[in-house]
Amino acid sequence: MATIKLYLDMRGLPDTKPGPLKIVIRHRNSAVSIPLNIRLLPSEWDGKDVVRRRDSAALNVAIRKQVADVESQLLLLTMSRDVQSMTADELKSTIVDSLYPERAEERRIAQKRKLLFVPLYEAYVGTKRSEGTKNLYLRTLDRMRANDPDLDSRYIGDIDRDYIVSLDAFLSKTNTKNSRSILLRNLKSFMNHERSEGLVEQDPFKQIDLREEQTVKRSMDVETLRRIRDAELDDWQVEYRDMFMLMFYLIGINFIDLFSARKSQLVGDRLEYDRRKTGKHYSVKVQPEAMEIIRRYEGKDYLLSPLDRYANPKDYLQHMNRALSKLGLHYTTSSRKTGEAIFPGLSTYWSRHTWATLAYQLGVPVDIIGQALGHSDRSHAVTFVYIRMDNRKVDQVNRMLIDFVNSGKAVDFMSYYENCQVMELFRLANIAV
Repeated sequence: MATIKLYLDMRGLPDTKPGPLKIVIRHRNSAVSIPLNIRLLPSEWDGKDVVRRRDSAALNVAIRKQVADVESQLLLLTMSRDVQSMTADELKSTIVDSLYPERAEERRIAQKRKLLFVPLYEAYVGTKRSEGTKNLYLRTLDRMRANDPDLDSRYIGDIDRDYIVSLDAFLSKTNTKNSRSILLRNLKSFMNHERSEGLVEQDPFKQIDLREEQTVKRSMDVETLRRIRDAELDDWQVEYRDMFMLMFYLIGINFIDLFSARKSQLVGDRLEYDRRKTGKHYSVKVQPEAMEIIRRYEGKDYLLSPLDRYANPKDYLQHMNRALSKLGLHYTTSSRKTGEAIFPGLSTYWSRHTWATLAYQLGVPVDIIGQALGHSDRSHAVTFVYIRMDNRKVDQVNRMLIDFVNSGKAVDFMSYYENCQVMELFRLANIAV
């Protein structure tokens, strides 16, 4: 049979300091205690059940009530359950949960906070659909491990504001502000999810600045683009230049989407593909300049030949970006070179931004540029559900930009578009122009 008694716990405390008063439950040769949130000096306690001080009357009533409550719960458990089969800890937890539900909630949160961080984070990453997004989140985990060798033994509750500040300071040594912002936003997204699940109480990112710096626009003027297209290059550079121009001709297509494309995705004069990043379908008219490059570098199974030689697009991308930044340099040996780079720092990403910037300079409406690049306009999201986007405008804009690069003569988009509409009417009427 379980027994209870009051105990003033003075262990490790001098007689001049108050100790906590507890109810001790003895059961099956074990003892557990329930704190009463009352602290007393040894001189204020008779050693049994009476407080001796000015407010002792009210305090003694409160103490006796709590003892009686515990005795009642113990009696109820004895009547309704086999108490002998319970451990002392199980007995205490059951009584505390019944008498002090707020403590049960505190204990539940404390237990959750002791869940290991890494398995929770990896489970959250597993909910992401895109492999690219998963890899980005795992990059954050890698950088956290680099900063904290003990990360795998950390609990979710250990990732507090001080931890975030320390992590940010570590990232600042090797990462730009924008790169740090991306890495930390991944962690913030996870922590917000855990807060919604009740595993995190406070926002550890409160008052931590995650804003990105304004990046330098990756675009160039048409003269520079033409210099790249027409440059006399070393043989090993030609393919990379041609692939860059192909990306521009295909409206700044993402390199993974282009180099993963199969031959079957070229349907007539249109390249049909789903964007890896968003899953959105694209249908791009392959202009003659682009078709000529595709035919020159035709692959066996893939649309283009690089994937015949490389395991995946990212391997090819590394070589391509290094080569693009060196276009214009002529190498006599591996260490000797002449000339100068046409556009130092050039990478595949410039094709997309250059296309958009040139289109804007020629007066193309932003909504058409956005449609061409696959950007979504939330203000028109519902409307676009009912409207089949017409690719003809995008085709005409792309043709106009290529003509602009070829001739160097700028045209006004609205005049160009109106002329295209007139030509289309003549064509439909079978009238020769």
